[in-house]
Amino acid sequence: MSPIARILIILNLVLAAAFVGWAANALSANADFKSKYDTEVKAHTTAKTALDAELSKVRSELRVAQESSNTFMQARDAAVADKDRTKADLDQEISRNAKFEADLNKIAATLSEIEASKAKLQADKDRAVESRTEAEKAAANAGAAQRTAEEKLGDVESQLAAATNQVADLETAKTSLEKEKASVETQLASLIDLTGVKVGDIAAMPKIDARVLDVNTSIKPGLVSINVGEAAGVKRGYTFEIFDGKAYKGQVRIEFVHPNLSSGVIVRQVKDQAIRQGDGASTRL
Repeated sequence: MSPIARILIILNLVLAAAFVGWAANALSANADFKSKYDTEVKAHTTAKTALDAELSKVRSELRVAQESSNTFMQARDAAVADKDRTKADLDQEISRNAKFEADLNKIAATLSEIEASKAKLQADKDRAVESRTEAEKAAANAGAAQRTAEEKLGDVESQLAAATNQVADLETAKTSLEKEKASVETQLASLIDLTGVKVGDIAAMPKIDARVLDVNTSIKPGLVSINVGEAAGVKRGYTFEIFDGKAYKGQVRIEFVHPNLSSGVIVRQVKDQAIRQGDGASTRL
């Protein structure tokens, strides 16, 4: 009920009480006031009935407004949960892409080593052939030298064939990984279009030091506010490592950036290490 409605009801009750007292005194003095008193009582009753009806209407509207508010709150919570899931998917895809890049670099290094080994084996083969030719020319001493050279040549050719097969296998694996990398990059591009977070912004974080201003754990996985923002170079998607002295506590990913304030979600937390107001925060430890 609104304050004006309460005041009107109280005022009517006070006026009614005053009127009853006045009517009682007037009735003893003059019987003619009895009819006027009855009329006023009836009018008061009518007014009270109207006020009660208005009060019921206001209460009904209040219930409708509360139900609408609850519906909007549920929709907001669902949107926040969906956003968090999308962010988690993006982080997973970035991690997978980094792993594929590392594996591809290892394969490239292995291929370079195999190519070098192949060249060395080919040189060994060439030297073995030369040794065999020289041994054939020196008929007197050719027997033992020829057998040794032929055995060495066979070993070299076997190693060369094995290396060639390994190169072919690695080339096949490289092609497969490049296709998978292209697929992951396509998925990553879709996630970037969906969330608006640029991978370049996340990967090129400068060193920024800050302090935790507030922690809210009522919304999982938890929200953290820090005392630096756009003025200090903070961008959406940056991650801050949280610590207290030498105790590492976890990691926060920035979602909202203001001139001198930022806030984000807890993406990693060390067991039994609660993040608190006053803890240190830095993009690089």
